[in-house]
Amino acid sequence: MAPTKEALRRFILDNSNVYPYNEVKCTRNGYYCKWVILQSQGRNTDIIRVGAGYLYAVPTACFDNDTLQQMLISKAAFPLSNESQDIEDCMSIWGRNISERWHQLVLNFLCTNKKRTRKDLYRLCIQIRVDDLIRDRLHLQPVLAHLVILQWYVAFDDIYDFITKEYFELCMRSFHYVVVKINKALSPNGLTPTSIDSDSDESVHCIPVVSSSSE
Repeated sequence: MAPTKEALRRFILDNSNVYPYNEVKCTRNGYYCKWVILQSQGRNTDIIRVGAGYLYAVPTACFDNDTLQQMLISKAAFPLSNESQDIEDCMSIWGRNISERWHQLVLNFLCTNKKRTRKDLYRLCIQIRVDDLIRDRLHLQPVLAHLVILQWYVAFDDIYDFITKEYFELCMRSFHYVVVKINKALSPNGLTPTSIDSDSDESVHCIPVVSSSSE
């Protein structure tokens, strides 16, 4: 059923300062975005142990305009902002193939009404997978694990500020950097805090090396 013009107008007015509605393209006929998030009934604890149901990212091209507007104003669907949809463009196939758990956690994270900078949003989504990589190899050595995550934080700032702002490339460079640091931490020489030297062997390169999943 199509929403009435008055209901749509009222919803747009009431949410003019509410994220993400205030950042989704909007005309007199309603909202327009690339992705919406739908939540299934019940729980899927095999994928992610949260109270909410399983989340699905669906392209809005799958719906006619009346259906899309009705889902949005009834809040049966959650629209993704420009920054969030860039993330889902990457996660919908590539990220989900790496780890369904990572994809679900990212979707849960994206379905919030808190506005973040693009840099912080990308960092927090990538950190979910970074934490998994570190935990898988260094779960018995928490001091080394903490050191690796701190070094990645510094590296991420440098990568984002001076190399790339593309989500996929940030993922690949981050994962490569973390794997290098983990391997060094487990080597006989150990790991010590160092600055990032772009000319050294530890510089982060965009190569598809971390594609397996450890659920």
